[in-house]
Amino acid sequence: APIAADLDFFWAPPHTKKFNQIVCVARLAKQKNLPLLFSVASVFPSVKFVIIGEGEERKNLEGIKPNNVFLVGQKSPREIREIFKKSDLFVLPSNYEGWGLVCLEALASGLPVIMTDTGCAGEVIIDNITGKVVPIGDIQSFSKAVKLITENEKEADELVLNGQANLRENYSQREMLLKFVNGLINIRDND
Repeated sequence: APIAADLDFFWAPPHTKKFNQIVCVARLAKQKNLPLLFSVASVFPSVKFVIIGEGEERKNLEGIKPNNVFLVGQKSPREIREIFKKSDLFVLPSNYEGWGLVCLEALASGLPVIMTDTGCAGEVIIDNITGKVVPIGDIQSFSKAVKLITENEKEADELVLNGQANLRENYSQREMLLKFVNGLINIRDND
């Protein structure tokens, strides 16, 4: 079944106000490669990095995080939406992802998205069209993408507008329902 997101709940225009805050929503687990994000945060010491989520790696991560990284724990969808409104950029540094639904939610919220080449990269987050996709584990590429997005508001807004158009066309609740129903019909027809 297609993965559906309540995009309308998060929907907002591209952000034009700078909050000097980058956000990540991720389980605190090895697969999310948060130490890579810590390395990126060290390149931007005046930027606040907010990581939403809980997991088995919390204690290890607290011991190595830079001072500008804040592990804020699990949050409700409403709280996440409010944090998105106060952020400039969404990042996901994972080593692997099943899909990355939170990237769709961040994009719907008006945030430009930078993610590693995993999950919905290439389908929803298309490099230089709807966001930035960087190689897995590549701190320099990730840092370069953050610098480009945070220093070029016009390009960031263009990525968000392109991404939101893609979301409306292919990932709205209506489109997801149609894909699900068509999938059921195909299963029935193949039996």
